[in-house]
Amino acid sequence: MSKYCANIFKHKPNIPDVHWLILGQNTVAIGSKANFDFDEFKAKALKNIKAFDGLYAGSLYGDFNPIRMEKLYPSEPVWMVQFSHDDQDVLYYGLYIGEGDALNVGLLARSNRDMDAKSSLIVASSQD
Repeated sequence: MSKYCANIFKHKPNIPDVHWLILGQNTVAIGSKANFDFDEFKAKALKNIKAFDGLYAGSLYGDFNPIRMEKLYPSEPVWMVQFSHDDQDVLYYGLYIGEGDALNVGLLARSNRDMDAKSSLIVASSQD
């Protein structure tokens, strides 16, 4: 998964230089290097993701926006699912590789994000 994450940031000129973490269920946290060093980013990302634990229907944290990365991966079904959060210093996305319609991909990524909110296991980062 980290190769997809690194590739997305490397090939998107409108994305500033960022820190990123991939958690155990493929939730990606992203933060600008201009805002903090990696350790500050990591601490804030792991603290903020706890807000997703305990999802309630109709809440801000239930919203998601699945985006198929067709231009960057035309022959592979790579999805980034954007999640809403109060604190815009750290952005959260679900990274999903597989076929499916936008709604089901979004629901699966949201479920994975909620598991990551409980465990906070980091499997890869921009520091690797």
